[in-house]
Amino acid sequence: MKLQKHSLVQGIVQGAIFGIVGLVLAAAVGFPYFENVGKISPVPAMLFIVIALFFTGVLAAVGGIITTRKDYFENKIIIEGADREKASKLGAAKVPYWLSSLFDVIAQWIPFAVLIAAICFGIFGEGLSRPIFAIVTAFVTGANGFIIARRASGRELLKYITNPPSSIPSFPKYVFLEHILGNLLINFPINGAFAYVTYHEGPKHPFTSVKTDDLAIDLLLTCIVVAILVALTSLMEATADAHAGRVIPPASRSGHVPGTAVKVLAFVAMGVVFWALCYSPLWALGVETLSLPWAIFIKGELSAIVAAFAAFFAAYWSILKVQKEKAGNTAAS
Repeated sequence: MKLQKHSLVQGIVQGAIFGIVGLVLAAAVGFPYFENVGKISPVPAMLFIVIALFFTGVLAAVGGIITTRKDYFENKIIIEGADREKASKLGAAKVPYWLSSLFDVIAQWIPFAVLIAAICFGIFGEGLSRPIFAIVTAFVTGANGFIIARRASGRELLKYITNPPSSIPSFPKYVFLEHILGNLLINFPINGAFAYVTYHEGPKHPFTSVKTDDLAIDLLLTCIVVAILVALTSLMEATADAHAGRVIPPASRSGHVPGTAVKVLAFVAMGVVFWALCYSPLWALGVETLSLPWAIFIKGELSAIVAAFAAFFAAYWSILKVQKEKAGNTAAS
């Protein structure tokens, strides 16, 4: 597949995914928790949509870039002469790579935020009904995801393959900058924001405090989902970087690399273990309720810790696997 077509496909895929995500978030999460007399007033509607827009934009950009790199190293993308000519005019990819995604998302987020404000205050100044709120959220998150993935995925691949790094980082430095740091920065605020939406005093949660038992179920599901999703993205990114020689492999190249099923079970278990470590002290001390700030902090912090560990092990196993494959190919030849 030619690079331009692949970028278009990535735009469509990421746009569809995050359009659906926006629709679900608005209809099933946002509206029930902010509804007032059948509508959401402009201020909470705008804030909810712009926050959802930012985080889905980051995820769409990262997903598009990582998937494109993976497909390139699996020989699914054709780089033509015109692409290489274009690449010669581009600078090197930023280190860590997610900085490019962040800057792109912020630049694109600003005009979308202005559009959302105009829609919420100008067109629907009296409030947004559930269908309107869901449609607006789905449209902007889908369009934003399409544009950012369409723009960034191919461009960042060209930077990646035509501008080798000036120095190759050690595995600890690489895994911290490229995997752990970015996941810490994204998971703490996004899951903290979800905690606020879920547990703030409102129509769906008419309490000033949060029941620990309710939070426990939420935390367990969050830990498992975060562990699996973060591992998936780190696996694809680390595999591409190992193929490209952009990281010095870990010292223990002879270490065992588990199979796919074992990895999935390991990441699920990781989420459960960290959830138990967090919830056990609350249970042992008999804490029945928490204030909203504490609920926000605990959910954000716990998800960030789980993401950091999942990113580390996914990257480690992926790089180790590529090294073993390269060693096997060398021995066979």
